[in-house]
Order: sequence, then C-alpha cells, then structure tokens
Amino acid sequence: MYYEQYTEEVKVMVEISQVTNKSMMKQFCDFPLRLYKRNPYYCPPFYSDELKLFDPKKKGIYADYTDSVFFLAYSDGSVVGRIGVIINHAYNIKARELSARFTRFDCIDDFDVAEALFAAAEKYVRANHLNRVYGPMGFTDLDREGLLVEGFDCCSCYGSSYNFPYYAGFIEKLGYKKSVDWIERRVKVPAEVDPRVLKFSQIVSERYKLKDIVNNKDSIGKVIKKYGKAIFALLNNAYKDLHGTVPITDRVRDATIKQLRLILNPRYISLVVNENDELVGFGIGFPGIWKALNKTKGKLFPFGFITILRAIKKHEEIESALIAVRPDYQSKGVTAVVMVRLFQNIIDDNFKFLESNATLEDNHAINNLWENYEHTKHKRKRCYVKDLT
Repeated sequence: MYYEQYTEEVKVMVEISQVTNKSMMKQFCDFPLRLYKRNPYYCPPFYSDELKLFDPKKKGIYADYTDSVFFLAYSDGSVVGRIGVIINHAYNIKARELSARFTRFDCIDDFDVAEALFAAAEKYVRANHLNRVYGPMGFTDLDREGLLVEGFDCCSCYGSSYNFPYYAGFIEKLGYKKSVDWIERRVKVPAEVDPRVLKFSQIVSERYKLKDIVNNKDSIGKVIKKYGKAIFALLNNAYKDLHGTVPITDRVRDATIKQLRLILNPRYISLVVNENDELVGFGIGFPGIWKALNKTKGKLFPFGFITILRAIKKHEEIESALIAVRPDYQSKGVTAVVMVRLFQNIIDDNFKFLESNATLEDNHAINNLWENYEHTKHKRKRCYVKDLT
C-alpha cells in the first residue's frame, strides 16, 4: 500500500473562521491541493467550479434550494483544515426531516483540528434549528459524496473522492455513525461482448421495440441538444428514491452539461428509446482523466486543458459515470441494451479497465449487473449520520 500523508504539527490553538470573501474561498480550494500534493491517488475536481460554490450574492446554481457555509481552520496563520455545511431544503421537504450535510471536509492528521471544524459546523446547524447531520454529501447526487473507508491505494476517479485513513477515526470519535455505504469496482474489460448478453439484448430490443439512437459519428453537441434535457429528466425519475437525492434543477443540469462537455464522447454514451422516441434508459462513460487532474490540480488554464485533452485521447481506463433506466422499464433487461453498445466501443478502443464509480450497497439492480464481469470491489465509501441533541 502506498499513500503519503501530509502532516503538520499544530503548535497553537486552532482558530476557526467562516469564509466571507473570494480570497478565503481560494484558500478553501487550495488547501486539499497542498494536503494531497504528493499523493498519486487524489483526483481534484475542476478548480474553477469549486471556487464558484462561494457566492455572497447567492446567485450560484444551487441557491434555488440550498444554503451553504464554509469554514477554515487556522494554526499559526496557516490553513490546517476545512469543512462546508449544506442545508438542502429540497431534501428536507422530501424526507420530512430537519437535516444538514457536511461536505468537503479535509484536515491535517490532528484530531483537535477536526473537532474544532465539526464544532463550528454543528453550531451552524443548531442555529438554523436543525437536528441531524449527514456526510460527507454534496449539493446533489452528482456532487462528490461519501468518505473513503477502504481502498486508500486506489485511484479516485473524476466522479469520486479521496481522503486519508485517519478521517474515519476522527469522524467516528465525534459521534457519527454509518448511514449508508457505496461500493466501487474495477472491472476488467473483456476481449469481446458476452454472446449471451448480446443475444439477450436483441431479445429485449425486439420485445419492447427499443433501439439505441446514438451514432459513433454524432457530435456531442448534437446528442446534448436533442437529448440533454431528457437524460436529466430520466435521471431525476430513476434516482428519486435513492439515498439523499433531490431533483436536478434546470440550472444545475445546464451547468453540469457545460462542465462535462469537454470529456464526453458519443462513443461512450448509450441512449435507448422506445417506439415513441421516449428515452427509457441511458449509460454514460468517459475516459479516465484522474491522472491529468492530479497533475494539473484541476485547473484548466493556462495549460491544464491540453494535459486533459491528451489524457482523453491516450487512455487505458474508462469511468462508468451514470446508468439509469426509467422506472416502468426496470427489470426488463434494458441495461443489457445499454451495456452492449458501451462495451463494444470500450473493447474496440482498447480500454483495459473500467471504473464503476459509486453504487449504493443496496442497489441490487446495478450491483448484480457488474457480477457478470470480472472485477474487484476495491473501494468503499461511507455516508455518516449524527443526531444532534
């Protein structure tokens, strides 16, 4: 196992400050880049997107249904930790509870820092008359969620997250308990599409009059223009009962499409429609860019986008970002139709491994899907919960 922890001795009392300006938000975003500077498995998000999370005028894409606050921990004038708190009003209405989420928690290997950060976060939660905290969780189900508890010597993919082993001990010491776990898999790409899956896909397509409408020669702009809204509508419908999910708003949808457009390729998109041209299932993957993001620290400019584009063209791994089937078509074999197209292109393009990204441990439909492929369950993420008294 290889990972290198950033350590820094705390010599004075920890001071907690709320992020109140763009300069402090830059410190908030810079801290994990310093913390994981020598760690080869850490994959940062796009830096510019993280900076936009702090919006004093509350015009951010999540402002329609959330409130958020961010804290920094200082020692001797240096940042030694950070944490964010999200109040997701849409989720509280849906779940009929008074909860908040902690997000983007990072700190040096010192429990006093973690304790001070969570004290500030929980004080904010109580001040807003809430009585429960989940985390790590993001603004939506598409945001990074879950604390790594297994797989510290494995890459954290673009849609995933990374943390040092001591985080879990700190969080549990502060009274947080397991809520749910997500499983991530490393799948060996087969030499050919399983003939049984291919045959089953043909049977399903004929029985329910289904077809995959994406052509390898399509431009990503054409696919997005025609089916972008339908993809997110189906996603909201298919994921509505999963842990912590809330509907993706139009603003979040448009921002997500803009964010991912650089790395999307129609070859790794499957859109299955019925005879009425209604989208009933889809799958999306993209080439693994985690090494490029690690190298560029998630920054596209001035030259980061070149490194990322090179990674997209020269690759051995692909991420399975999303798979969803319309509820009334679930348990009918639609995922087989989706997977045939994706795996055929993955095989043709000489990928060696596929990262499944996170699947809830009780999402049996997707978990059973991966049992048909040679794989290892190499990472586990955990969402914690704590009831405040």
